[in-house]
Amino acid sequence: MKILVFGSLAGKKKDFQGVLTRLDINLNNVEFIDDYSELKRYPVDTLRFSTKYSDLLIGPIPHSQTGMGDNSSLIATIKSNPSEYPRVQFLEANNKLKITKTNFEKAIISTRYFDALDEY
Repeated sequence: MKILVFGSLAGKKKDFQGVLTRLDINLNNVEFIDDYSELKRYPVDTLRFSTKYSDLLIGPIPHSQTGMGDNSSLIATIKSNPSEYPRVQFLEANNKLKITKTNFEKAIISTRYFDALDEY
């Protein structure tokens, strides 16, 4: 299982990786797509029915992305078809999408991935 962090980070990636290390999560099991141009080009249709990821943590993302078809945004698509995607959490601060170290840690603790760690 892997976690996909999809959106711009409010801080340095190494600080978020430090949160993962502190929680004893292998850094290889968390993938960050946080660069604007990479987010825009990412084929979001591959997330639908994905078995690669157990969880999606979504923050600020471009409105239009590759592979969305007729949909207006990835967020609207996920909200209208939640059962077609891995467990999704939208990370917010001050009523806006924002990935902070605080909400990131809270989100990680409530992932399927983290739940599975407790089983071992």
